[in-house]
Amino acid sequence: MFGAGAGFIALTLLVFEPNLLAHGAYVTTDVALSCGLFATVYAFYRYVKAPSMWRLAATGLAADSPWRPSTRDFWYSPFWRCSRPWKCC
Repeated sequence: MFGAGAGFIALTLLVFEPNLLAHGAYVTTDVALSCGLFATVYAFYRYVKAPSMWRLAATGLAADSPWRPSTRDFWYSPFWRCSRPWKCC
C-alpha cells in the first residue's frame, strides 16, 4: 500500500512493541479480531483500487469475519446494532 520503506518502519515498530513482547505467547480472541479487521481494510482497499463484484463480495465476507471468534465482540459490533433498526438506540 505505502511502499517497502513504510513496511520496514512498521515492521521495526511491531518487533519492538512492548505489549507484543510481553504477551506474545497468548493468543486470545483479540488477535483474531485484529486479523479480521486488517483483512477487512485490505479487502476494501483492493475493492476501491479496482471495483468488481468479486472484490465487493470478498469485502463483505471479510467485514463479517472479525465478529465471529468471540460473541462479546459480535454483540458490541456497530454492524450488529445498525442491522436491527428497531433496537438501534
